[in-house]
Amino acid sequence: MLKISKNKQTLLKDGKTFFYLADTCWSAFTNISDEEWDYYLYKRKVQGFNTIQINILPQWDASLTNFNFNPFINNNPRMNMEVAAARVIEAINHVPIRIQEGDGKFNMCEAIEEMIKDGREVGRQEGQNRINQLIILLSKENRGEDIVKAAEDREYQEQLLKEFNL
Repeated sequence: MLKISKNKQTLLKDGKTFFYLADTCWSAFTNISDEEWDYYLYKRKVQGFNTIQINILPQWDASLTNFNFNPFINNNPRMNMEVAAARVIEAINHVPIRIQEGDGKFNMCEAIEEMIKDGREVGRQEGQNRINQLIILLSKENRGEDIVKAAEDREYQEQLLKEFNL
């Protein structure tokens, strides 16, 4: 998973600097067969790309094909997306999307809200872990007064987090 570095200057992957070299695939979900998609991904990998940016919206200037595939139900890009299109997004991004099987569609807005909620929960957990680590380190140095002050003063807490590289 990609993360933003502590100094907010670079992306990190597995703790190492990640150079984002992307190609943009404008019509990934509307104008390409599975075989063409496999070839596209293979070719971009050989060319050195490590990221693919994908537009999920239908292209107004897309070439006509025999696929006649629109990722959104009733051409409404704000709400319901075909399950097949969602599964492609899920597979490419390695991000689980909760989809109730049955009617062949899902509400994109609800899915985005769930992903945001999940991201917030991960952020909360990471924040709690940082504070717990800070408390442990301060306790080991018998700095109980700093623990209390950090709990009361957000600026001081940030100063201590920097001091301990957390």
